[in-house]
Amino acid sequence: MSTIVEHNSEQQRERERQQQQQAITRSRLVARLLAAGPDIREFMNDLLTVQAIVVNGTEAAGFLLEPTDTGIQLRNIAHIRPDGSDEQTRRAALQAFSEIVGECLKQGKDGVIDVGAPNESIEPQFCLVTLLRDENNIVAASCVITRCRDQERAQQRLETMRLVAGYFDLWLLKRQNEQVLQTTQRHQDVLQAAAAFANGETFNAAAANVCNEIVTRTGASRVSLGWVKWNSVKLLAMSHTEEFDRRQELSVAIVKAMEECVDQGELVQYDPDPGGHTTNNITRAAMALSRLENGNKIVSLPLRYRNQVVGVLTLEYPPSRALTPELTTSLAVTAEVMAPQIYDRYENDRWLVVKIGKSIAHNSKYLIGPRHTLAKVIFLGIIGLVLLVTLWRPMYRVAAPFQFVPENKRLVSSPVAGKIEKVFVRPGQQVTAGTPLLVFDTNRLQEQREKILLDIAAEQASATEKLNNDDPRDDAQAQQHRLKAQSLSRELNLIEYDISRATVTAPIDGTILKGDLVEREKSEVKEGEQLMEIAPIGSSARLLAELRVNERDIQRVKVGSTGSLATTSAPNDKRSFTISRIVPLGEAKDAKNVFRVYATIDQPAPEWQPGQEGEARVDWEKKPAIWHVTHRLWEWIRLKLWI
Repeated sequence: MSTIVEHNSEQQRERERQQQQQAITRSRLVARLLAAGPDIREFMNDLLTVQAIVVNGTEAAGFLLEPTDTGIQLRNIAHIRPDGSDEQTRRAALQAFSEIVGECLKQGKDGVIDVGAPNESIEPQFCLVTLLRDENNIVAASCVITRCRDQERAQQRLETMRLVAGYFDLWLLKRQNEQVLQTTQRHQDVLQAAAAFANGETFNAAAANVCNEIVTRTGASRVSLGWVKWNSVKLLAMSHTEEFDRRQELSVAIVKAMEECVDQGELVQYDPDPGGHTTNNITRAAMALSRLENGNKIVSLPLRYRNQVVGVLTLEYPPSRALTPELTTSLAVTAEVMAPQIYDRYENDRWLVVKIGKSIAHNSKYLIGPRHTLAKVIFLGIIGLVLLVTLWRPMYRVAAPFQFVPENKRLVSSPVAGKIEKVFVRPGQQVTAGTPLLVFDTNRLQEQREKILLDIAAEQASATEKLNNDDPRDDAQAQQHRLKAQSLSRELNLIEYDISRATVTAPIDGTILKGDLVEREKSEVKEGEQLMEIAPIGSSARLLAELRVNERDIQRVKVGSTGSLATTSAPNDKRSFTISRIVPLGEAKDAKNVFRVYATIDQPAPEWQPGQEGEARVDWEKKPAIWHVTHRLWEWIRLKLWI
C-alpha cells in the first residue's frame, strides 16, 4: 500500500514540475509577444477582422494569456464591435468573452459555445474560440460571435477560423526571422568593429578605427572613446578626427559626459525629443553636450573589464535619428564585447617600465586583496611562524625542581649510648638555647657510680690499713691500693660526665625541623646517632634554594648564573636568585642522575619555610626559538648516531 502511495506522490510531483515548466515557457513567449508592442495589437486586430469576415461574425475579441502567481490572466488586446455601444456594455461583453475562453482553456481545445438568441425568430448565436499556440504552448485566444442555424454549421465555421488562425504562426515566424536578422546584423557590426580595432598599428590608431567603424555602422554623427586614468577620463579618439585639442569646449563637454557615465557605472542615454527615451539616471553632462551640439542625442556606454569601468564610448546622433531599444541593445553588446580587447591592446602598447609596474600592482592585488582570504592567512601565518622561530631569540632557561634548605642548621646527636627516658619537644616547636630536648635513662650509670664509689672506699681503706702496719712490705701494697682507687676515681668521673650529659639541650635558638622521637621513648640509641635537626631563627635563619639539576643541563649552570623561582604554593610570586655553589657529585633521584646546586635568593619572602618545593629556571643563553624546540631531539640523535 505504501508503495502505491509513494508512486502516486511521485507522479503528482512530476505533473506539478511539468506544469511549472509550461508556465515558465508560456510566460517567456507572452513577454516576447508583449515586447512587440503595437505590432501584436495590429496583427490581432487584423486577424479578428479576417476571422469575423469569413464566419459572418458580429463581434470579436482577442486575448493574451499572462501567467500570474494565482494562475492565468486574460489580457484583452483587441475588440471589434461594430455598433456604437457605451463603455459599460463593451466591458460586459469582454467579461463574457473571458468566461467563455476560460472554459476552453481548461480543456485546452478550440470550442463552439452556444450563447443563445435574443428571440426565437432570430438564428441562434455561437461563440467560436480558437486557441493560438507558439511552440505547442497556448499564448493567445481569438473569439468571434456568429449566427447560424445549428451546432453543425457553427462547427464548420470554426474550422474556417482555424485556417485563418494559421496566419498567427506565419506572423510568429516573421517576427523570429526579423529578430534573427537583427541579431545577425548586431554580430556582424561587432565583428567589423573588432576587425577595425585589430587592424590599427598602435592603440591610438586602433581606437580611431573603431570609432570610425561604429559611426559607419550605426549612423551616428560622432563617436568618441575615452579612457579612465587616475579617477578621471582622458579623451583618446574621435571619429573622422586625427588630431583634436582636448582643451576646446567640445572636448571638455564630451569628457564630462564620459565622467558622468563612469561615476554611475551604467549606460547614460539622453534624448531631447519629448517622446524620446532618456535613462532614469543622471544626464546633466549629456544634456549640456546635447545643447552644445544643437540637440544631438547622446548615448554613453561604459567599457568594463572584469567588472571595472576602464573606458567610455560616447555616441552622438542627429536629432532626426530615432534611438530604438534594438539600437541601444546592439551598442551595449558591442561595448561589452569590445571592452576586453580594447583593454588588452591598451596594456600591451604601453612602455616596458609601465608594464612592469602595472604587473606588480596587479599581482599585488592577489596578495592583499579579498580573494582567497583563508589561503592567504594560512600562508602568511606559516611565513610569520618561520620568521618567528628563526629570528626570535628568547633566553633559554634550565628548568629544575628545588627545595628550601636553611643555610645554617644544627644537628643534635646522641651524646651517649642508652635508652631514651623522656622526649620534651617535637618537630615544628621553637626552642631557645639550653632548653631540654630529651633525657636518657641513667639508672644503669647510677648503679655503676654507686659500685665504683664502694670500690674506691674499699681501696682507700685497704691502703690506710697497710700504712698503719710497720712492715715495710705493706707500704708497696698500700701504694697499689691507692693507685687502684685513683683509677676508679677517673672511671667515676667518666660515669658522672655521662650522667651530666643524659639531658640533651638545644644548642641554639631555633625551630625543630626533624626528629620526632616520642615514639622512640624507652628504646636504645647508639652514641653519635643523629636525633634532631634545628634551624636557627632571626638574622641567621637565611634560606637557600637547593636545585636538583639534571645531568643533561648541568654544563649550562655556572656559579654566578642568575634565574628565578616560584614555589608550588605561590606560582605567580617569582623571585630572582644567584647560583652560589655546585656540588660536583651526581646522585640518583627519581631514576635520574642529578646534581645539587645551591642558590641564594635576592629577596626571600617572609612566609617561606624550609622544605617548601617549587620549580626554578636558570638563565643560560639566548637561542633561536626553533633551537628551544628541537635541541633535545638533535642532542639525542647526535648521541645515538655518534655525530
